[in-house]
Amino acid sequence: MLPVKRVRASVAVAAAVLALGAWRVLPLASAGPVPDTWTTPAPLSVSPAAAAVAGISCVSQSFCLAVDDAGQGYVWRGSAWSAAGRALPTANGVSCARATFCVVVGGSAASVYDGRRWLTARAVDTGYTLYDVSCAGPRFCMAGDSGGGELTYDGRGWHRAVIDPGDDLQSTSCVTRRFCVATDNDGTAYTWRDGRWSHITVAAGAGLMVSCASASFCGVTGADGYAGTWNGTRWRVSPRLESGYLQQAISCASPDYCVSVDYGGGVSYYRGAGWATAPGTIDRQPLDAVSCASAGDCVAGDADGRVLFPRSRAASPRSTAR
Repeated sequence: MLPVKRVRASVAVAAAVLALGAWRVLPLASAGPVPDTWTTPAPLSVSPAAAAVAGISCVSQSFCLAVDDAGQGYVWRGSAWSAAGRALPTANGVSCARATFCVVVGGSAASVYDGRRWLTARAVDTGYTLYDVSCAGPRFCMAGDSGGGELTYDGRGWHRAVIDPGDDLQSTSCVTRRFCVATDNDGTAYTWRDGRWSHITVAAGAGLMVSCASASFCGVTGADGYAGTWNGTRWRVSPRLESGYLQQAISCASPDYCVSVDYGGGVSYYRGAGWATAPGTIDRQPLDAVSCASAGDCVAGDADGRVLFPRSRAASPRSTAR
């Protein structure tokens, strides 16, 4: 996935962040010991080869669903990846609330995976592109689009509300049906509480990606290389991460554990005390997606259709897709 698919750089935003009272600036502290090394990237599929990984969603160590740019799904059931069929003609994001309920979005369409097959794909956002989706349960999902709209899924259909006119809502994270955060390409964040959206000033630089572990903790990383956290009442932003690359995706498994992957194949971590970038890279290709079901139990995906795990994970990745 090319970075322009999810991020649009805004040079002015980064400088503006440091002057806003809604944010507290923290030093780039050592985040404690970095997890052990990651496995060598392995293909989701050998024949045909998978396209760039567009998204991954893991609910446990024994279930993940990945989708590539071409809309092809791949399911992990604890020991190997296997083809799950094509969800959509193109895909931008995926979210699983449980192993029997996942949603993929791409273009103007959405498709539901019930753990065995894809249900009928539907055009739900005509005239716009859906960038990301987050599901808190089978009857509640949110998806952001290219027109500043957030679509809500209630188990029966999708309903659109414009909350950020003229901008792209590129990332959404929902903890429950009562709490979500959405972020846009210019670094603005919005909070959904009990059925209403509210504006949260400006966040950590342009092209924000967000992941919430609870209503009192979210992590964000941006295209400008900044990172931040939400404690339920205010955002805190760190100086620019040391990787120097666009941050492509983030996943927070708990208030003490977040992983962010970048366009240079690197990884940064949040460990409660602050953010830290691991030395070197874990992949020679851009990393486009990451999902952590729990601390240390993560899967990352790259632009070559490959996935990798932390070596501490009990199972190693291999593909059975042919």
